Amino acid sequence: MFFLVLAPSSSVIPIKDLAFEHRMYLPLAALVALAIICGQLLIQRAALGVRSERRVATGLIAAVVATLTMLTVARNQDYRSAISMWTDVTVKRPENARARNNLGYALVEDGKVEEAIAQLRTALQLDPAYADAHNNLGRALAAHGKYEEAQSHYAEALRLNPNYAEAQNNFGAALAKQGRYAEAQAHYGEALRLQPDYAEAHNNLGVALMHQGRSDEATAHYAQALRLKPDYAEAYSNLGNALTLQGKLADAVHQYVQALRLNPGYAEVHYNLALALAAQGKRDEATAHVAEALRLRPDLAEVYRKSGLLDAR
Repeated sequence: MFFLVLAPSSSVIPIKDLAFEHRMYLPLAALVALAIICGQLLIQRAALGVRSERRVATGLIAAVVATLTMLTVARNQDYRSAISMWTDVTVKRPENARARNNLGYALVEDGKVEEAIAQLRTALQLDPAYADAHNNLGRALAAHGKYEEAQSHYAEALRLNPNYAEAQNNFGAALAKQGRYAEAQAHYGEALRLQPDYAEAHNNLGVALMHQGRSDEATAHYAQALRLKPDYAEAYSNLGNALTLQGKLADAVHQYVQALRLNPGYAEVHYNLALALAAQGKRDEATAHVAEALRLRPDLAEVYRKSGLLDAR
């Protein structure tokens, strides 16, 4: 029964990795049921036997339960974070490219860029045609400031998978970091052609358009990003910036407030909100926000002081 239930996902459904724990849940149902029946029979037999036999049976069951509990607790330690889970998999299966890729992705998300790069390079040594690993290595390299190398991996990811919207978006982001906004715009546009509901690509396209002096078009993309992702603090901030450029200060203030509602520690938004408030003559409120920006990002003190609001306290 076990192998009969497991067979479809082993011989019919194409999968890249055979070792996935969730594939075992249904096949194990028959074995678990058998174990429960045997345990019940053991308990019934123990209840009919002499006291010593009953104690042995009860002790055996307790030992099995305790062992399984400890194994579950130990396994849950592996699942406490994506990094710990995928680290465990790479230790047990060092030649598993998918595990290396997923560990690299988790490390990038955690800001451990150099460790991520090492894992992702290993993933590509194991499987050079792994589009996701090329994309994730590109992200890690871009986070390390190595934009040209990042672009080569995005390009390879797209060669392997021409419909890869995320790689197009990331390619655009790498170009934008180098000030190449027109080129970035083309990649963001392609990402949206492939995936029209891609909120991050709408936001990024808005930024590229803003840098080309096209704030009206940028505003439309920020608004679309927020329709798709209402809790997108960065898009609220960017929409506020576009509205400020258009002289719509009251609307800009509203967008900045929304951004801070979602992310109160967003120093740049505090500063931009301070500028918008000051332009409306609300100097006391502006001063409070620029002071909060300074508290959050003291390394930008010189930028904040140029507003003249810090000196007015």
